[in-house]
Amino acid sequence: MTSPADHREAAMLGPTATPSSGDRSLTVAFLHLAPELGALDRNRSLIEYGTRVAAESGADWVLSGELVVPGYRFEPLIGTNWIAEQPDSWMGRLARLSSDLGVASFVSHPERETPTGKLFNSLFVIGRNGQILGRHRKLQPTPGSEDWSSAGEPGRPIPVDGIKIGLLICADAYKPLPALRLRDSGAQLLVSAAAWWPGEWGPKGEWEARTL
Repeated sequence: MTSPADHREAAMLGPTATPSSGDRSLTVAFLHLAPELGALDRNRSLIEYGTRVAAESGADWVLSGELVVPGYRFEPLIGTNWIAEQPDSWMGRLARLSSDLGVASFVSHPERETPTGKLFNSLFVIGRNGQILGRHRKLQPTPGSEDWSSAGEPGRPIPVDGIKIGLLICADAYKPLPALRLRDSGAQLLVSAAAWWPGEWGPKGEWEARTL
C-alpha cells in the first residue's frame, strides 16, 4: 500500500479557486491498495488500516479502488454466493470507523438486490456520521470480467458535506453521457472508483474529458 499521506489532493470548490475567494478546500486521500484476489478478510482489514492512516494524515474523504474488497477478477476464484445485501456486517463496521475518525468514505463493494437476486458492482458513500448517504451501481459492467454484474440505472448527485457529488465507476467514464447527466442534475464534483490500468486498453484522456 502506498501511504495516503503521499496521495492527497486539496480540491477547491466553488465558482472560482483563488485563495481570497472564500472557497472551501477538501483533502481527499486515495488508497492505492494491492488487494489479494479473493482474500475478503485481508482486503477489508487493509481498507480499515488505510482509512486510519488517511484520517491521521488529515484526510476529509477516503477513496479506494473498484472492487477493492474481493479483487477485480474474483468471480472464477470465489464465486458470488458470498455477495450479500448491503449494508452487511463489514459495511457497518466501516461506517462506525468512518464516524469515529470523522471522515467520509467511498468504498466499492458488490451487492445483492433482494428479492430479485441481481448482483451489482456498487460504490457506496459513508458520511462522517457513519450513515450510508447513497450508492451508485455501475452502468457499464465490463464484458467478461464483470459478467456476474447487472447494469445499474443512472442516479442523481449525492450531497456529501454540503457538496453535490456525482458517482461513477471506471468504464462509466468511457463515454461522456453519464458525466454530463450528473452535471445537468447539479453535480459539483465527480468521484469515480476505478480498476483501469494503463496499456493497450487503458485510459486515453477520459478522466480529464469528464471534468466538470
